[in-house]
Amino acid sequence: MVIERLSKLKEYGMDFAILDRNAEGAHYWLIRSYPFNTRLTANECWLYFDGYRGIIRIDEQKEQDIQAWQNAGYKVSPLPEEPITLTPAHSFTLWNEGYNQDIADMISQVDANTVYTLTGQLAGNWQTTIGGSPYTFTTRHSANSIAIGKATQFAYEYFQAHGFSTEYYTWSKCGLSNMRNVISELPGNLLASQIILITAHIDDMPSSGAAPGADDNASGVVGVFTAADILS
Repeated sequence: MVIERLSKLKEYGMDFAILDRNAEGAHYWLIRSYPFNTRLTANECWLYFDGYRGIIRIDEQKEQDIQAWQNAGYKVSPLPEEPITLTPAHSFTLWNEGYNQDIADMISQVDANTVYTLTGQLAGNWQTTIGGSPYTFTTRHSANSIAIGKATQFAYEYFQAHGFSTEYYTWSKCGLSNMRNVISELPGNLLASQIILITAHIDDMPSSGAAPGADDNASGVVGVFTAADILS
């Protein structure tokens, strides 16, 4: 957000767009929409939307909508005063080196039945075993300490079973404390100083009720599992 005469902005050679010509009494919010390209249906005023994040203006009497959006799984926060960069979600270039036989060989090792089974276990379609005991997921929301603890333990045990050096990393944010991520490492034979991250989030929304999350993001987690299996 910039407070300056338009003539000055042009003089500085800055690219800009006027999102709201009358900011008097306005409240601006930064909102992340998920799934991608999904807009909220409430009576909001969208000023900007890039397919992933947007800026909205709402009146004071509409601010009760914010809690409803958060409960529905949207990330909503006041628009910060410091500069931010909003980049369209599709504005990236895929790296294409052409056909690679090593990658093709790894892809050929992906077993659909294993992917299906692991995804179903994380999504609670059927029972799994964690710490030697049976467990069935009904949620993986981070505020559910038992469920997210079981989910991270599930990942930890999977990586350990495939020979990876594995550890928990503790974090606190968004009103949550003593939470944990799972970090697993497989040293390479070449370019040992370089690091490649293969990641996915194992938690899920909504915060109450069932949150099995097969596509948000159990399938992504199983993608990491599958890579670990083949690379090991």
